[in-house]
This record gives sequence, structure tokens and C-alpha cells, in this order.
Amino acid sequence: SGLQHCEDESDCNGYKYGMYCPAHLSGVAHNKLYVMGTGLCDGRVDCLNAEDEQGCEVRSETDYSCIRQLDGRRIRLRDNMRCAPLIKLADNYKDIILVNLCQNYMEQTNCSDPQKV
Repeated sequence: SGLQHCEDESDCNGYKYGMYCPAHLSGVAHNKLYVMGTGLCDGRVDCLNAEDEQGCEVRSETDYSCIRQLDGRRIRLRDNMRCAPLIKLADNYKDIILVNLCQNYMEQTNCSDPQKV
């Protein structure tokens, strides 16, 4: 299908999640990269202008946040992180482990709400 990085998961109940941006690294077709919701605010810059890592900080007035399953950091839950697909990880190259973005599955809430949050 040519879809990479779970791009087919970006359409959830008629809304688009994740983001498209110019790629930080060369070699991406047409220099257009799809970053899925789990790739946002993960501490790794994927987009040329680092927009995938912007707006991630949690402040006292932040309405929606969650604890990242992978590293235990509290992150801001942005609109485009909703409906994030599970992340496949290899455990010692033997078993495949599926991990969600938030420990409490908060990213799976309000997936069909036009406001998204």
C-alpha cells in the first residue's frame, strides 16, 4: 500500500491524527513525512523545524496530559495524538510487545469528538 509509519491509522472516525511535515532526515519520499501520534512529543526530532516536539511541555494550566508508557514522562496530550496506534517493540529480539502512548490509554479518549479533547 505504500503507507509507512502507520499512516493508515491517521484516519480515525473521520478525523486525521498525527502530522505531516518536511522530514528532518533525508531519504524520505518527496521530503514529506507522516509522524504518527506516538511519535509526537517523544523527544526525537522527526520534522525539519522540530514541530513534532513543540507544544509538549506540561504546565499547571495544561488541561490534558498523560504519563508516556515508554519512558514515564508526563507529556501534554495534543489534539493530533488522539487515536494513536499501538507501538510495536521487540523485547530482546524475541517477542513483540505492543505499547500504547499513555499508561492510562488517555490518547484513546474522545476519538470521534470534533473538538478531539
